[in-house]
Amino acid sequence: MDQTTGDDLKQWVIEYACSLPGGSYDQPFENDFESTVLRHNATGKWFGLLMNLPICRFTGNESEQKSAWVLNLKCEPEDSIVWREMFSDIYPGYHMNKRHWISVLLRGNVSTEVLERLIYKSYLLTSKNGRKKRQCEH
Repeated sequence: MDQTTGDDLKQWVIEYACSLPGGSYDQPFENDFESTVLRHNATGKWFGLLMNLPICRFTGNESEQKSAWVLNLKCEPEDSIVWREMFSDIYPGYHMNKRHWISVLLRGNVSTEVLERLIYKSYLLTSKNGRKKRQCEH
């Protein structure tokens, strides 16, 4: 992987998100000038959230004082389980619905190819027509 630092990966994520049709980003949180929301420009709906958080919030190891960029993405519940089994840096979504969102620690352990797939899937799932609601059968 070309990008190895969290800051490089954060920038790569933002650039990739903005390359998607109608993809945009902003920093909407008052007094937080780092956290970044990836969203659909037309609807304002989120498909990602970048935050800089202590790693111990994910690993449970309180002695680990470092922080990392974390990317929250929407994910199908079944896929979430598979991704978490494949990568030690993918966790249930931090401060999100843990069934439908995942958190990816951007430490270089998840390739940009995988990140691209995850971001694009989240983008599709949150788009206006991304997931059709099930209709009741009469």
